[in-house]
Amino acid sequence: MSFFHAHFTELRSLFDDDSLVALSEEAGLKDARNVLNSDRYAAEVVEDHREANALGAGGVPFVVIDNRYSIEGAQSVEVFADALATNRN
Repeated sequence: MSFFHAHFTELRSLFDDDSLVALSEEAGLKDARNVLNSDRYAAEVVEDHREANALGAGGVPFVVIDNRYSIEGAQSVEVFADALATNRN
């Protein structure tokens, strides 16, 4: 089960540690509570945040293709097809 499905279909919370741990364990991730209670991935999160800001991310969804093209917000299949076609050149 994905977090997306759990949140939007089953109306499960993603905003507290117990819910995140339960969903993570259902997905086969056994170390979620330890990760949430540590700084194990703090540097990576800070770097991801910095990179998102540099790319102009202002919300979700935000898709980046080849670190050159970004698509912000809910877009049509045609927008993605055009971006992928442009990226091939």
